[in-house]
Amino acid sequence: MNKKIFFFLIAATLLSAINNLAKSNNILTVSIQNQTVQYDHTKGKYYFKFDVYVNANDFSTYLDNVSLRLNYNTTAFGTNIKANNKVEVSMGDEFNDFTYNLSNYVSDASPNSLYLGCGAGLVAYPARTLLTTTPEKLLAVGIELLNGLTGISSGINFTDVVNTSIASWFAPASNSPWYDTELYDATNYNTPPGFTIYTVAPTLSNFSPTTVRAGVDEILTINGANFGTQKGEVLFTRDGVASGATDFLKGLDESYIDSWTNTQIKVRVPSFVRKGYVEKGKGISGFGSGAGSGKIKVRTARNDSVISASSLHIEYSISNFSGKYEPSCYTNPICRVYLARLSDCNDVVFTLHDTFQGSSMANARNAVEAALQKWSDLLNISMVLERNSSDTDYEYAPNFANSTKNIIGFVATVSNNPALSMAVVTGEINAGVPGSSSVCAKYYRGYGSHIYIKNSIPWDYRTSGTVSSGTASFYETFMHEIGHFLNLQHVNNSSDLLYYTVGTTVTNLTPTSIPVVGATTTVTASKNITWTTINIGTLGTLGAPCGGVGFYDEVTIQDPEPGRIGYGGFTLVPNTNIIEPCSIANFHAMFVTGSTPPTYPVTFDWLIVLYHSDWTEYVYAQQTGMPANTNNPYNYTEGCFWQSTVGALPAYDWLYDPSGNIYGKVRVAVHISDGDIKYDVTDIGVAPVKKIQNTVYNTNTTISACSDIYLKDVQIQGTPTVIFNMNGYEITIDETFNMPVGATFIINP
Repeated sequence: MNKKIFFFLIAATLLSAINNLAKSNNILTVSIQNQTVQYDHTKGKYYFKFDVYVNANDFSTYLDNVSLRLNYNTTAFGTNIKANNKVEVSMGDEFNDFTYNLSNYVSDASPNSLYLGCGAGLVAYPARTLLTTTPEKLLAVGIELLNGLTGISSGINFTDVVNTSIASWFAPASNSPWYDTELYDATNYNTPPGFTIYTVAPTLSNFSPTTVRAGVDEILTINGANFGTQKGEVLFTRDGVASGATDFLKGLDESYIDSWTNTQIKVRVPSFVRKGYVEKGKGISGFGSGAGSGKIKVRTARNDSVISASSLHIEYSISNFSGKYEPSCYTNPICRVYLARLSDCNDVVFTLHDTFQGSSMANARNAVEAALQKWSDLLNISMVLERNSSDTDYEYAPNFANSTKNIIGFVATVSNNPALSMAVVTGEINAGVPGSSSVCAKYYRGYGSHIYIKNSIPWDYRTSGTVSSGTASFYETFMHEIGHFLNLQHVNNSSDLLYYTVGTTVTNLTPTSIPVVGATTTVTASKNITWTTINIGTLGTLGAPCGGVGFYDEVTIQDPEPGRIGYGGFTLVPNTNIIEPCSIANFHAMFVTGSTPPTYPVTFDWLIVLYHSDWTEYVYAQQTGMPANTNNPYNYTEGCFWQSTVGALPAYDWLYDPSGNIYGKVRVAVHISDGDIKYDVTDIGVAPVKKIQNTVYNTNTTISACSDIYLKDVQIQGTPTVIFNMNGYEITIDETFNMPVGATFIINP
């Protein structure tokens, strides 16, 4: 679509005037969108629903009146649907009921056609809606369907357009009187695509296989009838419920559906589902829940459903990354998370919290050691606790916050549901660049994969047998949490270690136990990836010596913490999450060393990349060879603060995040004194439109646009000259504003 550039010149006593560079004919376009069949459970009836949208060819007309005539298939709807009370019509949100009369426009035109429309009529003080080139919903229509339809066409199409087009009127202003209206020069009617209707309840004959694994890209095939041709949802019994319970997931992200026909559905078995769940934050599961053993429900696009007679068995479930701002994981939902150090070494490091110190906690420490050793033996890796530099005792961490270690410790509350949870694993998921071609083979557990254990539980620390009455098994609970650390989700088998509640008898895991088989897939997959850039914290650092139990080097993009200072006294500000073109973006990275002897950063390299819609990268800003320039004198950690002046946005087909910002990343690489290089990366967005709101111009001002501009609640005081040089970008003025005598407002294309 070609951009339209407006030139504005407002001066003297004018309120505002907008003159198009070229005057074109006024054209109205009417289209039908969002066709669907919906089952109303309250009424026990099926309805065919669609929306009528309207738009103009410019920004100069306010809709006054529109009339439509639609044919329909009487086999699907019957005849005379208005007289038989089978049609319901309501106005779109942008068209108010006070201005636009609806009731006089809906009537039967013939036994198989319907009149629709609306108009301002003789309303004394109308508030008409401005039409733009963007379609706006004018009407929402619902028509009751006959029962027993299997593959019947709706037959909805525009007819008698020669006569209905002469009722397409507009006004030059929102409140123009009824006599100050004009006929559109032309009305275009976009015929909707054909729509096939089913009003027979779905049936589910069988599914295969009957035993699956979730989160590993396995596909479940569901056979039946009357599923419809539009994608609906497959609702699995959610994980973390009692064995045999029926508690379905709230929805299913569409990307899990591989194919959907009227008789067969192929769906990937999910370890998490976003749809229908409130966000909890970023992490392995982020928000939502995953599939567990139990019955499955098919809910069609028309909102009727069927539940399987038998249950699906899910042996184990592997956590996938559910990053809210990772578009690749919306199109390919099976985004596995790896223990990246295992691709280079064979060990994973944990650190005990101060709450484990003292002779009274000896049994707790022994239970942790026993659990780590058990998992290590079963997986053929080394899961160890950090020890001090002289190897005479454990290393203890004073707090969890801002720690770049994986800490195990006791706390008062471990989750948002303290009454039920005894322990929990947390941890950010970071992105590295794999040597493989798989888009989603790039997520790994970062530092801060802490294990919080509730301190008010009467723990029994024995590592075998049955615990004492009135106590809970610490060892069993900790083994369960290590399972989560290894990316195992809950299952609905009450005898499984990953069942959502912990039993009183310690589980004796063997190499063939289902949790071990599941965890082995994470270990094996982690070992089979070659990473090119990565930052993995105390899960180990690529390039560091293997077999160590210490804490190595780490660089992290994060806001400057309290107490950090910039060399030379410059001000440290929080990192920029949303960048505006032609502005200053701020980023800070902190370097921490755990190497012996200690290392230090030599230089930092920074890079901002934005993504085109095809996922190719555009380098937006970069700087290399920066020295460390910040320090926290309390812990002596060095860092680098980068202020980058970013430029204008080129006219590309960008990739946008869910908030409408251009999707990008900022990356940092630190060159360390021992010759190693460490990396970190984090998401950013770039605002495609510069918003200027609640701004007062009282002096001469010239603005050179670096992107589209949106003006709202702007005031001009005095007699300044305000100039916007748009440089080919668009400008939107949300509302008019007063101009004092002698003031000038100019917009140059």
